Amino acid sequence: MPLLLVFLLFACGSAQESTAQQGPSLREAQKIAKEAGKFIVLDVYTVWCGYCRQMDGKTYPDPIVQAILSSSYIRVRLNAESKKAVWFNDRKYTEEALAKSMGVSSYPSTIFIDPDGKTIGYQPGFMEAPMFAQLLMYVASGSYQTTPFETFLDKF
Repeated sequence: MPLLLVFLLFACGSAQESTAQQGPSLREAQKIAKEAGKFIVLDVYTVWCGYCRQMDGKTYPDPIVQAILSSSYIRVRLNAESKKAVWFNDRKYTEEALAKSMGVSSYPSTIFIDPDGKTIGYQPGFMEAPMFAQLLMYVASGSYQTTPFETFLDKF
């Protein structure tokens, strides 16, 4: 493999990894969520995952998704292959161990956590912005407690 290509692959991986460091830690997000009554959207990714990059580059930047996120959520990114320490519900994990403990087996996966730290559920796989926005509204509105998602979607 030419040296330039190796460098570019490494640089792309490093750029993806540095993106993951932005925003609050999960521990900070839980504190903010509890105080503000917001949900946490845990964006579980891997550095090598093309669909993870698509979610990060196309879905999350969508203006409607951004509006819903800023009003009702705190986004935290979790590298499912990282050995970095992370705290969740006052328990220490590695990012990898936390992802596994939550049942994540494909990437990307989106985990929804309520303001009290209870895991609501998770959605595996890439989602286009319009469907992701509807899922965000479903959880933020509290409809997940009483209404199946398909019924919620029928209203649109």
